[in-house]
Amino acid sequence: MKENRRFNRHEKAGMHIYSKDFGSRGVGADEYTGYIKCKLAHTVGGSLIIPDQIYLQGSESLFWLQPLAFMANSIFKTPEAIGCLLHIDISQGHTLAVTFEAAGHLHAYADGSHLYRCDIRGPEGLASYATGRAQMTNGQIFINLYHHTTGEAKAAILRSRLLRGSAWNIRGNRTLENVAYAYLTCLDRIQAKEDLYEIAMASEGILRFQRDNAIIPNLITDKWLEQHQDDVLELSVYRESTENRQASLRFLVNAAVLAPQHILMHDPHGRPVYYEVNTPMIHRIGVQPGTGVRFGAGQVITEQPDLKQFEYLVLGDATTVSGLAAPYDEESTDQIYKIEFLDHGMDPLTFWMENGNQDHFSGKRIDFQRLSPA
Repeated sequence: MKENRRFNRHEKAGMHIYSKDFGSRGVGADEYTGYIKCKLAHTVGGSLIIPDQIYLQGSESLFWLQPLAFMANSIFKTPEAIGCLLHIDISQGHTLAVTFEAAGHLHAYADGSHLYRCDIRGPEGLASYATGRAQMTNGQIFINLYHHTTGEAKAAILRSRLLRGSAWNIRGNRTLENVAYAYLTCLDRIQAKEDLYEIAMASEGILRFQRDNAIIPNLITDKWLEQHQDDVLELSVYRESTENRQASLRFLVNAAVLAPQHILMHDPHGRPVYYEVNTPMIHRIGVQPGTGVRFGAGQVITEQPDLKQFEYLVLGDATTVSGLAAPYDEESTDQIYKIEFLDHGMDPLTFWMENGNQDHFSGKRIDFQRLSPA
């Protein structure tokens, strides 16, 4: 089987087999420098530094890596510095140890995220595991993302220089009332049915997920789903074919305009708690209903008036079926993290040291996505 380091999969005979083997190869010994874009967010009884992207400084280029899963952060204070250590799982079972300090804080963005310089320890040839290329311009990070559609739709998008927002929610089964999304992906092509699964679509219109610690026997009957309905989530999603996604557009997108990716909290028996990015191959830009995302020369997407962002992300409890569904029912779940938006000049690490072990969740009033009437 061919290893695809970029997209965390193996390829054979038209099949794309995506891995969930997070962290199995441990942290490598090679050292690198780069940047991390991250958020501080709070739920009931706890807070977390959530990595959005990691940027690797190559000799001539900047690369970006998509986090797939991560452990709870360690924030520390020494006489010299306030720092943070994050263990972040990337492609093919590798883990990065990412260290950054308050003194390395570079920028705060409108989506509540922050950019830090960081040191990275990971596998040899880390650039070969990069999800794509990135650029930094005046402190703004841009990453390459793709939109896949039909040839006719591609031509219309290029003529109008507008990527229209879709009213469909992330699973494509209901429409939204107070936001629309331009849907993008880091996948450069949609070739196999497994690629559709990664962007919350399926030729059968159904995706299935198993909760943590469920015991499903190897020998199953035709009534297995009914027998294990408390262990398996059967999720209806947008029914699609790869044939309708053969025309591709590549964009250079300001990472600060992207909606936050939702996460699942895993608590497997006998192992530490860890957090999985629920749909790491999906990237979305929220806009006001009835509008879209405009792009300029070179198909560059940056901040613009019609964008709409929410101040929360979903934290689904993967030990329950309802928790597995939460990231797909983002407009109606109470399993959420609220993002901390900080005053100018304050960074998340310093804020946490000065305001740790407090309730930063209850007092935050936020706007939620709303479904249109059925």
